[in-house]
Amino acid sequence: MGELVDIVGKVLLGRVQAHAYSTESLILWVKDIWGNIFKDLPEVQTLVRGLFALHFLQEDYTNCALARYWHIEMEPIMLNYWNPLFDPERE
Repeated sequence: MGELVDIVGKVLLGRVQAHAYSTESLILWVKDIWGNIFKDLPEVQTLVRGLFALHFLQEDYTNCALARYWHIEMEPIMLNYWNPLFDPERE
């Protein structure tokens, strides 16, 4: 249970409306956008149906990431906090 509490608030779920991106493309985007802002970049995990997860080491970084609107190749990215009830197959 301690691990679950530790990651809540540190993981963001994202989706690009246009289409799914590869893990490599998302990693390059993360480095390009946040490489000069965050000391530690989030781990990127691609999920099903175009969803991806960003695993941050610090909760402050998730708050900073959510404070702005982001885009990749002119397509908006929707970011939300992950929660333990999330089911990527239903989203």
